[in-house]
Amino acid sequence: LQGRQLKAQKLKEPYLQNQKSQNRQLRSQELGAEQIGDPENHITSMTVTVKPDTLLSAFFSGLELKEPLSLQARYAPGEMESGLGIQLSAPAVGYGKMEIRDWLIKARKIDSIVQFAVTGSELIVGKKRLTGAEITGQMQKGLITVKAQANDSTGKKYYAAHVRVEKEKKDLTFRFLDDLTFNRNSWKISKDNSIRVLEKGVIVH
Repeated sequence: LQGRQLKAQKLKEPYLQNQKSQNRQLRSQELGAEQIGDPENHITSMTVTVKPDTLLSAFFSGLELKEPLSLQARYAPGEMESGLGIQLSAPAVGYGKMEIRDWLIKARKIDSIVQFAVTGSELIVGKKRLTGAEITGQMQKGLITVKAQANDSTGKKYYAAHVRVEKEKKDLTFRFLDDLTFNRNSWKISKDNSIRVLEKGVIVH
């Protein structure tokens, strides 16, 4: 915020800490911010830390936080690339027989486009351990593109897919943009492939 000092108030619950800063006047006593900068060109940011606590287990049965979660959000409607950005860091989370380690989720919305990226060091489901997960993509009206890959415990490619999904009225069309890897097996995909899900059936090309 160009060297201008902001004041923020931190909530003191044992399982949740929240900091907010804003370079325009906020009348809410909970935020405790003061007027700084141009009211027409403001930036709002927030950081939330969720710590392990028995109260979380009461609301989310089976969820286990082995380390705190960190959520950051930023809203800047007056910037050149205005929009909302969110980042979630999950160092170690367990749910039932599944556990994730060192996962990072990022998403941002610019105008009508939402871009997202997910990276993870480890995903453990029962006795299966996947590493180096990477998922990227973007969404806009009627169209979503996703590219994903995960490796086995030795670092060899285990899953990989690059898919585009288009929606037109009630119909969906799936297209693979690259070859597919499933359970370490590679599948050659035709460039003009398509799977159309219609109201009355499915057409595979």
